[in-house]
Amino acid sequence: YLSIKELPFMVVRAAGSHGVDLIALRWDFSFPIEVKSSADHILHFSRSARLGEQADWMLQECSKSRILPIYAMRLKKTGNSVKGDPWRLFCIPCDFELKGSAGLLQRRIPKLTRGPSGNYIMNWEEGMKLSDFFRYTKPDME
Repeated sequence: YLSIKELPFMVVRAAGSHGVDLIALRWDFSFPIEVKSSADHILHFSRSARLGEQADWMLQECSKSRILPIYAMRLKKTGNSVKGDPWRLFCIPCDFELKGSAGLLQRRIPKLTRGPSGNYIMNWEEGMKLSDFFRYTKPDME
């Protein structure tokens, strides 16, 4: 985690309830991040129509700009809480391929899956650890 201090992201909290929660910016990356938290390891987007609509909107907007739509899931502390990092990252499956460093992230970050009804599912166990994400985004400044 200390590697992110070398060249951190500027993170902007996006206002409002219709857009994304955070925008992460740095000279080599920029991406919107939608944050979800759950006491359960699996978050079904079918539990609320708004969750699916929000993901579809985010994918549509990111497709226009060719940027990677990222979801961050925080596992809430419960009686059988997880040790270590409670955060996991996912991206929405895109019908376009990014190039360069963003393309590497697109290939490495686990995708949201779809259930039988077509709704997205986020399984915390399948997500990318935040520390792994920081390792992949560490710039090679040599």
